[in-house]
Amino acid sequence: DIPLLCRVPFTPGAHPAEMPSLSDPLALDLEGRLDRRKARRETTRPVVIDAYRGYGTQEALRVRGRVILNPGVRPTQPGDRWYVNMVQANGRLESDEVPHARVEVRQGSAKTELQANDEGHFDGLLRLEEPPVGAPWTTVGMRLLDRAGDPVEAEASVFVPPADARSGVISDMDDTV
Repeated sequence: DIPLLCRVPFTPGAHPAEMPSLSDPLALDLEGRLDRRKARRETTRPVVIDAYRGYGTQEALRVRGRVILNPGVRPTQPGDRWYVNMVQANGRLESDEVPHARVEVRQGSAKTELQANDEGHFDGLLRLEEPPVGAPWTTVGMRLLDRAGDPVEAEASVFVPPADARSGVISDMDDTV
């Protein structure tokens, strides 16, 4: 039997725009099936919250992160062989998300609940009842809700510029340099 992905008719010499392609629903369905199969095999891996740095004002903090299965990688050691580093690097790049996880975010007496999307990412505002403690950097606590067993918690650093700041510099220095 021919696999489903090979049943797309092919016309030799046809322009790519004229050739039929896999539709987005088919690709999404395939990804969903693979994710569900993978999730059934990996129920023993612990869940972690990958908390991202945030920013905010005296009234609200923007908090972001991702809920994933623990990739099980360790920090690189000076004596590691190249192939060990390759395996560890792949573990850092290949993540397994926990879709639709609910995360409680809190700072001081303020708290809110955020829900992750299909890829495990969550992003939202935490409205503050009082100015954050420890400015310019403050800490936001995160806790995974609806999780049996040991609690899954993380902390994120959030930058809150002084109230009298007149300007700021936003820099997105990452792998694009």
